[in-house]
Amino acid sequence: MLTMMNTSLQSPGCSCLCKCRKILDVQYRKNAGKGFIDTVVDSTDLKVHGNGEWHARKHRATKRRARRKLHLAIDATSHNIVGAKLSMVNVSDD
Repeated sequence: MLTMMNTSLQSPGCSCLCKCRKILDVQYRKNAGKGFIDTVVDSTDLKVHGNGEWHARKHRATKRRARRKLHLAIDATSHNIVGAKLSMVNVSDD
């Protein structure tokens, strides 16, 4: 994506992100609002990689990879995630 934007920025690799994720201290915001909120609902497909993904790639094993769908409910004004659910990929958004 950075290449398509013609920027000179660099992004960290997967191993760097995995190492940083273990020590990352995430501070969650408290929901200060009362009453109703406007939400935006969206979903995206995720490809789930198991522990043996590198081994399967190296030895060209035909392993079926799992796919899941992540549904997010986002507050339209504060852009906070107010709800999330992970489901099988065959679940529709209707």
